[in-house]
Amino acid sequence: MSRGALADFETWGDELHGESWISWAELAAADGDEASNEVDGCVHEFRRSSGGSWKMHGQNSRLIRIAELSGLTDARQLYSAGSVYP
Repeated sequence: MSRGALADFETWGDELHGESWISWAELAAADGDEASNEVDGCVHEFRRSSGGSWKMHGQNSRLIRIAELSGLTDARQLYSAGSVYP
């Protein structure tokens, strides 16, 4: 990353990770509906829309509720519960 970009994220501390060399043009050209070759290990929360279809609400959201339902207590297991508890 450039020094300017790093400076923009300096206040994030340890929360900043996963930098990429992908360009904005590549991101804009990406097909968000393309099927993945790998399972994303993050917990995904889906909610029904007013029309009845399922829509993704967020990733790793409501982990407290996932912990209650799954019985997981270990933070690492809980973070990747999406690949363990589909």
